Order: sequence, then structure tokens, then C-alpha cells
Amino acid sequence: MAFERFVAASKAGDKKEDDKLKQDLLSGSWEALGEPTRSFRERHGFPATLAWALLQLNFPSFPSRRVDLWVLGARTGMEGWLAEEGLWDFLAKVFPRLEWRIRLIGPEMQDGVYRSTLVEVEGVRLKGHEWMMQSPAQPDLVVCFNSGIGTLSLSITKPWLPTVAALLKLDAPVLFTSFGAKERKGEDFLLRGLFKAGVLVDFLENPFRQRPEDRPGCYRSLEDELLADARGAEGAQGAEGEGVNLCNAQVWWARGSELPEEELLKVALKAPKVLEELTQNYALQGAYKSWIVALTKGNRRVGESALENFEAAFKHADVLRALAKLGKRIAEAMAAFVRRHGPHPLAKQCVKEVLLAKVRQSLNSQGQIDEESLREAVAETIQEDFADVFGPLDDQKGARAHEAAGIRGVGS
Repeated sequence: MAFERFVAASKAGDKKEDDKLKQDLLSGSWEALGEPTRSFRERHGFPATLAWALLQLNFPSFPSRRVDLWVLGARTGMEGWLAEEGLWDFLAKVFPRLEWRIRLIGPEMQDGVYRSTLVEVEGVRLKGHEWMMQSPAQPDLVVCFNSGIGTLSLSITKPWLPTVAALLKLDAPVLFTSFGAKERKGEDFLLRGLFKAGVLVDFLENPFRQRPEDRPGCYRSLEDELLADARGAEGAQGAEGEGVNLCNAQVWWARGSELPEEELLKVALKAPKVLEELTQNYALQGAYKSWIVALTKGNRRVGESALENFEAAFKHADVLRALAKLGKRIAEAMAAFVRRHGPHPLAKQCVKEVLLAKVRQSLNSQGQIDEESLREAVAETIQEDFADVFGPLDDQKGARAHEAAGIRGVGS
């Protein structure tokens, strides 16, 4: 409804909107916009992406109209940084007849109002669906910059599911941007396939995407570079070497869903199981290699994502048996994570599971083994190899378990 009012008003408005900035945007050229420098791209990439995408939507411009824009998944270090620098004013320059009120919404945002010359910007520290439950008004437009929904990663995508269901109930165009082809495939699978999102504008390659050397806002830190690398490694195909991750590389517009509200909620509830099954398939395709790297070299968030992936993978017996062949390597990676970032409940749990599966395989030809003794033997092995990580164990109990099981470690 709000969008239809935009269109109706634009038909009655001034048709002579061929100003130079719009034409520069439509040309898709950084050179036409200003300076083709890294600094210019880092500062203007997000606002230019949104403005260019609005022109693809045939977004109207007409006098005295306030536009309420919600940016979901916003972060103080990225979208908030742009607000601090006054860079969202770019929208008012492209669409000078509109008054912009921008809300930057996300659990990584700080509450507060940002000073800006041409637009209103407010930060809201809430998840998208939490904000939608308490907001008295509906937005005119919604944007999800580089949400990671299309990674289909449990740690990144799962928290978005309630927000996606609530978002598709809104009568408002939603812009999704992503890091590249892999996330595009994931968004197509999840948002269009499962949630049946309506498509206003199909996937487009964004001419104002960041370049490989660009590090806008929070992406300037090494940890966020590692996070971006992990997103690529966990992408929709679970494979390696499928291109470079670039902020806002792909864009498309959605609006609503073919599903009624109650069906959207059902999809949101069943989607975690779908993500879990996909994670198990990715593990068999070799994604476990990137998870090991994430544990040993990534920041805490990246490592926790890998732990969640391994936990999900181990729930499938066949996947656990396949990964058990690499049991010691996986256990060492998890121990390395704990040494660098501190204890995590999934680390010891996953180590026990994979080493137990490895021991079972190695003793399979030796007949029945007492399960309790086997578990105690694995616990003793963990203490011998990772005592500094997982704490002490009663030596006599462990020795008896080793003797009963007839093992001396689990190898590599």
C-alpha cells in the first residue's frame, strides 16, 4: 500500500528528474560519481548501492514526502559509521524532493540519534523482528546489507529466520544485498524457495560493489576480514575457490510472500532443520576444511560458527563416521580454539564425539567393547593430549579404562 502511494504520487509529480547525479548513478561508473579512489568507494559504496538499487526499482521522487527507511542487521561499526560521517546524506542529494528518516536496527547497533545535515538517522539496538513487534508504524522501505542469510550457515542464517518471517509480512519493498554468487544462490534457495518471497527486481550485479582491496567501516579490522572469509567458506555450495567476497556484490528487491502468515511462521520453525541437513552435506563435500581453519585462525565468532557446524554435522551418523577418520586433527583444532579464546561448551562435547567415533572404527574388527570402558578411555585420551584445555581426570580411573579397552591413544 505504501509503495502504491509512492507510485501514484510520482505520476503526478515533476517528470523532469534527469539530474546529473541520477544519470551518473545509472551509468554505473565510480568515475562519473566522483573519485575512483579506494577512500571514496569505502565512504560512498553503501549509500550509492542503495540509491542505484532504488533507481532500478523505479523509485519515485516527488515533493514533501517523508520516507521511513529501516536498515536491518545494521552495525555501529558500518552503517553507524556512515551516519557519523554524514554519508547517508547522499540519499537526499539523489532524491532531493524526499525527506529521509533512517533507522539503523540491529543487535550490534548503539541506541541514539546521529547528527546529520540532510537526513534523520537513529540507531536501535534490537533484532529486526523485535523492532517490528514494537514499532507503531510500517516502513516505506527496508534494506538488509550483506545479511549473510545466503551463506546458509547455522550461526549466521538461523538468527535471521524470525526476522525474515516478520519482514515478508510487511507491505514494503525489501532490498537484499550479498557478498557474491554463493550467497545469491543461498538467498534464492531460502528466501524464494522456502519462504516464497515475492520478487520485485531480480538479482543484479551491483556496479557500486566494493572492490577486493576496499575495507569500509568495520571491515577495516582483521577480525571482520576473517569473518568475511569464513562466510565465503561456508557458502551455499560448501566449496572452495568460488570467487572473491565483495560487499554488496549482488542486489535484488523482494516484497511479501506467496505464503499466508501462519505458513511463514511454520517455515521459520522448520528452516533450522533444513540448515542442519545442509551443513551435514557441506561437511561431506569438504567444508570441514574451512571449519578447521576457522577454529585455528579465526576470531572467536568465526570459531564458534565452526563449532556449531561440527556439532550439526556430528548428529548424522554417516557424517560422523566419515569425519572420525580426521578425529585427532579436528580435536586439535578445537583445542587450539579454546586455548586462544577460552572455554566453550561445544568444544569438549564435539571432541568427545569425534574421538569416540574414531576409536569405535579402529576397534570395530576386535569384537564387542564395553561402552562404558570405551567412553572412559576416550576421556583419558582427551586428558593426555589436551589436559591444559579440558582439565584433569582421575588417573587410576583413566588407566583402568585404557586397559579395559585395549587402546593407547587415537592416532592422527
